[in-house]
Amino acid sequence: MIVDTALTWASSKQQPASASVADPNPQSTGDAAPSRVMETYGKLPLYFILNDGQMAEEVKFYEKGSGHAAFFTERGVTWSLTGKEEKEAGSRDEEGYKAVTADGTAKSGLPALQEQRLAADDNRDAASKRERQRLERSMHNTARPQLITIVPLGAKKNPEIVAEGQQECKVNYLIGNDPSKWKTHIPTYQSVVYRELYKGIDMKFYGNNRQMEYDIIVKPGASPSRVQLSYEGAEDVRIHDNGDMEIVLGSSLKEGARRESGGERQPPESPFFKGEAGESHERSERTILQKKPYVYQIIDGKKVEIEGRFRVLSAGHGDKNRKSGANSGWNPTGNRASSFLYGFTVASYDKRYPLVIDPTLVYSTYLGGSGYDEGRSIAVDSAGNAYVTGATYYSLDFPTKDAIYGSYNGGESDAFVTKIDASGTSLSYSTYLGGSSSDVGESIAVDSDGNAYITGDTKSSNFPTKNAMYDIFNRGFYEIHTVIIDAFVTKLDASGASLSYSTYLGGSDLDEGNSIAVDSDGNAYVTGWTYSTDFPTENSMYGTNAGDGDAFVTKIDALGTSLLYSTYLGGSHDDGGSGIAVDSDGNAYVTGQTYSTDFPTANAMNGSLNGSSDVFVTKLDALGASLSYSTYLGGSDWDDGNSIAVDSDGNAYVTGTTKSSDFPTANAIDGSFNGGDYDVFVTKLAASGASLSYSTYLGGSDWDEGNSIAVDSAGNAYVTGWTKSSDFPTKNAMYGTHNGGSDDVFVTKIAASGASLSFSTYLGGSGWDEGYSIAVDSAGNAYVTGYTESSDFPTKNAMYGTHNGGSDDVFVTKIGADATPTPVATPTPLPTVTATPGAPTPTPTVTSTPGTPTPTPSPTPEPCKPKKLKVSPKPLKLARGASAQETVTLTCKKGLPSANRLVMAKIVSGKKRVTVSPTMIETDENGQATFTITATEKTGDAVVRFKYKNLIRDVTVKVRKK
Repeated sequence: MIVDTALTWASSKQQPASASVADPNPQSTGDAAPSRVMETYGKLPLYFILNDGQMAEEVKFYEKGSGHAAFFTERGVTWSLTGKEEKEAGSRDEEGYKAVTADGTAKSGLPALQEQRLAADDNRDAASKRERQRLERSMHNTARPQLITIVPLGAKKNPEIVAEGQQECKVNYLIGNDPSKWKTHIPTYQSVVYRELYKGIDMKFYGNNRQMEYDIIVKPGASPSRVQLSYEGAEDVRIHDNGDMEIVLGSSLKEGARRESGGERQPPESPFFKGEAGESHERSERTILQKKPYVYQIIDGKKVEIEGRFRVLSAGHGDKNRKSGANSGWNPTGNRASSFLYGFTVASYDKRYPLVIDPTLVYSTYLGGSGYDEGRSIAVDSAGNAYVTGATYYSLDFPTKDAIYGSYNGGESDAFVTKIDASGTSLSYSTYLGGSSSDVGESIAVDSDGNAYITGDTKSSNFPTKNAMYDIFNRGFYEIHTVIIDAFVTKLDASGASLSYSTYLGGSDLDEGNSIAVDSDGNAYVTGWTYSTDFPTENSMYGTNAGDGDAFVTKIDALGTSLLYSTYLGGSHDDGGSGIAVDSDGNAYVTGQTYSTDFPTANAMNGSLNGSSDVFVTKLDALGASLSYSTYLGGSDWDDGNSIAVDSDGNAYVTGTTKSSDFPTANAIDGSFNGGDYDVFVTKLAASGASLSYSTYLGGSDWDEGNSIAVDSAGNAYVTGWTKSSDFPTKNAMYGTHNGGSDDVFVTKIAASGASLSFSTYLGGSGWDEGYSIAVDSAGNAYVTGYTESSDFPTKNAMYGTHNGGSDDVFVTKIGADATPTPVATPTPLPTVTATPGAPTPTPTVTSTPGTPTPTPSPTPEPCKPKKLKVSPKPLKLARGASAQETVTLTCKKGLPSANRLVMAKIVSGKKRVTVSPTMIETDENGQATFTITATEKTGDAVVRFKYKNLIRDVTVKVRKK
């Protein structure tokens, strides 16, 4: 006999999974049918992962995904569920998020692993204290996990827990620089079985239809009445008239919200319950809805259904619900105050055959964490396997105890690397990559053998290194200022389980790796930006930093043991490299942004800076010994190059963002600036670099940014980024209108001639959605990654149907080259490898019961992409020898503060008239950084420049006599 129930977790502010599913048959208005998102892509199975030392020792196996995790121990199964909560400005939980030890006690407001790290030195410096404060702030501003445990009472104390059905996917943890602590080739399975949990009764957990289920298998001669399950961590339980069971995880329903009838509750009407005479009562906090049991037997090959219902045996608080026979030991919830006991009532059945009780556990979520997760870059190999890198911020979804690194490594962020097979139905591998501080994967490339190359930036002094050219983190000047960032370059072998090489790349100042490419020989090409005057150079055209920040271009041999060349690239002001590509001859193509009037040029289409900043496009020969061409590209305002691609003929394709109404255009689809703040541009340069094959604006009447470009073998260009515009140009679109959020992803394909759009579509939900990277395979399928915070990001038959509780989640979307109009988008897996996708039936429900109106939450200091840098618009007037403070404010979308970002200050004129201190500082939780400007004895005007990456503001200082 089988009992099958569905369990749905509900939290505030989420939408039903079906809310944003677009018309499956959109009408085309162009000359081709709409592009489609591959329907089968991302239908991943569940992965039950062996604990090989990466978890608390009590955990035998675990299954983890965005917004939830399941931990299988001898005592029972613990779920960690996360949902976004709105809190009153400045408020905190009374208890906060507590690290859990073996006996269920809490140590402090920090998770155990971070507590260990920060407590290692009793004499922590100010930087460590600030790190603690930042971590605690982050966790209080990020959804706090709700821990709930199913404990089988009266069961065998030490049951045999086994896994069945080993899967292809392997999990790797490459954390820290001690290889003996790395965990690789960790197997994953299709199911976990508690054998003989009760005499003659097994309990089996497995994935079915991309959701978790468990079978209670009652063998002939055993009785289902022996099964007694306790939900620990729940506040309340009622059984509805329709047989569903509702478990309240948070606060109880407000007074009057319950309508009891024989101890049962009527089914809720989300988001309200209806009381007597139609009175509405609001629900509070999170609930689990477990569907009526489905019970059956298999007799002579046929399924025979048996009537069955839930049976609440006791419900209440405290140890009174702990029946004799309950297992003792590890208590992951750390909470003995709330539990209830339930079992099953089963009608008469044929006791000669097994009886199976099969409840379904539904977690319909995007893969990500409870914090903030970004997909920064995507690559695809010749077989159609997709490789994704990015960062996961503060994703602390489950308790750890005495783990080597728990799961998340304890800094602000870890990089992740994930490989998805060509069908999109399984993971080949997935891993965290990082050290004990902050690590971000910015770009990924893949060679013909399936080796993955990643670059990014790290603050970790123990970032994993192997066969490294530079295995020591460069502190230097930054040790004084407590802000330390190096670029890193890592090569993962095809299995994803081993580092071929991994090295720091940087000098004693600030260095970031922004983009990576690889040639047919396995040589890696990296660009980014550096403020270091001692950045490693080799066979360089420009061996010294020309001033402020410079771009760098570095070529690393296939073994990762030497620099084939490494050079600065820049002028006397700020310059940075954002994108790099390489052709079949080993020539490197670089784009980025320059503020310098003396940026190096050669055979230039445009040899002069045209506005406050310009795009640069530079081609280096295979030896890195000379510039084949190097040119400015821009108009009279602000322009930034973000990404570059190259075709087989050596034509370069560039995209980025422009504020210039006179950006150079040629053979343009759209030759005019569209208004608003910024437009995307898409430019194709001829192989000589001397002319434009085409150059066009792309955007609507609001803010549009181009982040990534790819090109197929036919010369079609694929562009992604984000748009605020409701009139962004669309054609043959899956989604032809803006979806109502602040930003939507756009995906655009431009025909090889540059004369028309092949397709152009919005992609997003009602929240913020941004496309960061795009790749294209040999068949013309496009792969897009980025992040979404929309609870209704468009999905259909996707891995995960609703947004998890975190701030932002990664998505991956595969758009087919054919014209079949079947829209479906798929969020991507993150390094935790597994998540439990939602299923089309039963539809996940989302219920919330706001009590009194919830105050507007205060802006949170969680990481977000800075959009504006503000200073006082008025000149600062100082008497000689006097000082004054200048406060810089860095904000994200909707004016939210951007915390923990490094803002720099530099005197750009009048250096003898003023000094500024410090020269760099991180923003606080309000997004503010305060500098002190002091006048010397010399009168006159000076200009102090404040900068965060490409956000720059100048303050004029007028020094006068006393």
